[in-house]
Amino acid sequence: MGSDEHRRPGAALNAKNRRARSQDDMIGLCKGVIADGKICAAEAQYLYNWFTANPEAAAVWPGKELADRLTAIWEDGEDLPEELADLKELMQGLTGLTKQTLAAPPHNISSRLPLDEPEPKVEFKDRSFCFTGKMACGPRAACEDMVTKRCGRISARIGADLDYLVIGLLGSRDWRQSPYGNKILAAVRYKEKGRPLKIISEDTWLKAIDQTDQAET
Repeated sequence: MGSDEHRRPGAALNAKNRRARSQDDMIGLCKGVIADGKICAAEAQYLYNWFTANPEAAAVWPGKELADRLTAIWEDGEDLPEELADLKELMQGLTGLTKQTLAAPPHNISSRLPLDEPEPKVEFKDRSFCFTGKMACGPRAACEDMVTKRCGRISARIGADLDYLVIGLLGSRDWRQSPYGNKILAAVRYKEKGRPLKIISEDTWLKAIDQTDQAET
């Protein structure tokens, strides 16, 4: 199954574990780089060199997106200040750290990087929703009840038939260093395959709740 005759993890499992560790290391590194709210050329070069030494981190999302951006910066060598500003914005989306959240947030802030842009239209009737992370507006069960009361469906997992993945404002403690989890990774992979799944924030979901209620009054 997952191990050889000596009960050691198989090659596939080892590779998966290495990728997971490298992604956690990458998130921690990014948080350290932008902790002061800015990024300089030397820091960007350091990140580029780190990805070169850790290619497994660049093999899958979200590391691939950051590694591709760093490669583009050093390949063209032009408009470095503007490119560094774009890089900082990408890293803020990846880590969830913004000017407002840098002041010692009480919880791990969820990533904004995988969110659909622009915000998609959110409908509830006969649509399926899956929640991940900690919702700032209340317990998960209460959020799910808000969906079912509006004729939507709840899914506990990410599948090809899922319509919306809602990312809570606060990261789950299970995510350790990372501001994303397995559900987000699975949703991104489905989107890469062309599935019409939408990844939305808690704020977008709450706005849709309000708009739906207003339309019915």
